[in-house]
Amino acid sequence: MLQILQYQLTSTVDCDGDGVTDADEINGPDGDPNTADGTDPNDACSYDPSSVTLAVTSMIDCDGDGVTDADEIAAGTDPNDACSYNVADVTVAVTSTVDCDGDGVTDADEIADGTDPNDACSYDPASVTVAVTSNVDCDGDGVTDADEIANGTDPNDACSYNVADITVSVTSTVDCDGDGVTDADEINGPDGDPNTADGTDPNDACSYDPSSVTLAVTSMVDCDGDGVTDADEIANGTDPNDACSYNVADVTVAVTSTVDCDGDGVTDADEIADGTDPNDACSYDPASVTVA
Repeated sequence: MLQILQYQLTSTVDCDGDGVTDADEINGPDGDPNTADGTDPNDACSYDPSSVTLAVTSMIDCDGDGVTDADEIAAGTDPNDACSYNVADVTVAVTSTVDCDGDGVTDADEIADGTDPNDACSYDPASVTVAVTSNVDCDGDGVTDADEIANGTDPNDACSYNVADITVSVTSTVDCDGDGVTDADEINGPDGDPNTADGTDPNDACSYDPSSVTLAVTSMVDCDGDGVTDADEIANGTDPNDACSYNVADVTVAVTSTVDCDGDGVTDADEIADGTDPNDACSYDPASVTVA
């Protein structure tokens, strides 16, 4: 480069406006214009940021991050690194195709969408166009956003996931099936390890440990079929998994179990329909006897 020079350049002009004098660009760090360590004084993107001594007058954005080199140098970010910039400093079109936070959405698209290109949990899943490289689980359901996007579940909905895809700790406090047990407690189980088989199914309102109920039960299921919803059984201290543990006064839904809890030969369902007491073996209609 400019090998015909015999003497060190001494002018202080900056012809390409990159903030580095032509002398410093041509002479390079060793001060010798005849060695190859210099930069191009006619290329505003060919310079060493550490050699900037003048005001940057060019309006170029060499790394394509949407921030002019002038603004990057002023702000202390790296004009040669498309992931080193302040979003607030973006004033020109973003031309780089990098995805700095690894969420699968290019920084250009994030800036256009109004999401944060430095936050792997701030993005629009519909804008994902490149491979997701972050390992975050933004909704806390135990499935990484990368796996959720790959498998078609919603990485922003803690109730949209496949249990089989869980690979990280569940941190959400949602109860997706409404059984009163958080999904985290259902998946982690008593030992706290989601990889062991002691958990219950967070998508089945009848698969839970009543002793793990910590939230209001919002499902209306009656898992043991005694005619009392699990919510009412838990509230009233009866066992939602035992069709013979209930208060007759709490029956609000159809009785589907076929048990005869008092052994009088009439199912509890028929006794409730007849108006006799399913807990009193002497209170029954002989015409309703159907079991031994």
